[in-house]
Amino acid sequence: MVPDQPSPVPEGNALFRTFFYPWYDDNARERHPDLLKTDLEELELQPGSDRSALSPLGPDAQATAARRIETISAAATADLGRYISHRPPPSLAWINALDNVLDHDDILRILQGADARDYSNPYLVFTCELGALTADCLLTECPQLTWLYDHPYWESALFDETSTTRIPVFHWAIKRMSSPGFQEPLSDKINAFRERGDC
Repeated sequence: MVPDQPSPVPEGNALFRTFFYPWYDDNARERHPDLLKTDLEELELQPGSDRSALSPLGPDAQATAARRIETISAAATADLGRYISHRPPPSLAWINALDNVLDHDDILRILQGADARDYSNPYLVFTCELGALTADCLLTECPQLTWLYDHPYWESALFDETSTTRIPVFHWAIKRMSSPGFQEPLSDKINAFRERGDC
């Protein structure tokens, strides 16, 4: 008898369409296709303009996104800190620890308890907390980075104005929580960015 094969972790774009894209309004869908972004994106910044020109949101909407990310970041410190038995403040050691424990079976377990119709389902929440934690670690390692806010908040990204590089940290997290990205450690992506000389 052939032993049962473990269920595969779904592919990243499929999970993005199932758990994230239903929450986009029409304006957000015009800006963002139903596909995960590349890990790094080189943006064009017109001469004489600054990063504020790259955000599609007005000041009030940017402030709302900032508050939401701060809330998710605080929740990540509490929830993911317990998950890996680490105490604040978050650091690259937290990302390394999560990379060591978040495997195929762990992701499937989180998915099995997730109802995509529920905005607060455990897959969306865990993944967004992982994205916020990744951002916190990148901001510590590379303090010149700043936020480019967007809606939904998980379309917000970090930005390096020197190299005009956009870092979609929440998309990094979705890839890490899907296939084949669960085999690609977040710590490797952070270290690769540092090794570019951008920090």
